Amino acid sequence: MPAITPVETDAAHRVTLTTTLFDLIAALHDEVEEGEEDLVTAAVVSLWDAGRVRFITSPDGNKGGGKNGDCAH
Repeated sequence: MPAITPVETDAAHRVTLTTTLFDLIAALHDEVEEGEEDLVTAAVVSLWDAGRVRFITSPDGNKGGGKNGDCAH
């Protein structure tokens, strides 16, 4: 099972998780039925488009806005 760590936030109705993009995809993949793997891509794109996923480190390890690395969702 992927390592996903919940982080408490100010908003009681929203939970922030800090994980890697790989672990997010793996967690989603674990939840879909065989033959529905395309739903994983759709879910990640939907989360991204809705602003629910953001990268917290760049590829070189610097904090903020990189295209790869850790993500918060």
